[in-house]
Amino acid sequence: MTGLIWNLVHGGGHGWRDDPRSRRAHDIATSGAALVFAARFVVSQWLYSADSTGGLAIARASMGLPLTALVAVVMLWAFRRTTLRLVTPAPIRRTRPTV
Repeated sequence: MTGLIWNLVHGGGHGWRDDPRSRRAHDIATSGAALVFAARFVVSQWLYSADSTGGLAIARASMGLPLTALVAVVMLWAFRRTTLRLVTPAPIRRTRPTV
């Protein structure tokens, strides 16, 4: 999923699926995001079913921003890795100063 988003951000047309390292990076990022969202859902449902409002508040605070930030870092790593591998930077034009 993150590979599709990366491709859309970069205008499409990049062969990120054909590059094993880029595909693996996006597999890791997508799996990490899915794991975090699934864990948040399971823990929240379990605590909600147990009628533990205090535990639910603690779980939502501890599993909210910290885990989302961790997944964001992993996604940025995958985006950067793929960009460095597949998007070639434009050459720098150096012009001579005219006197």
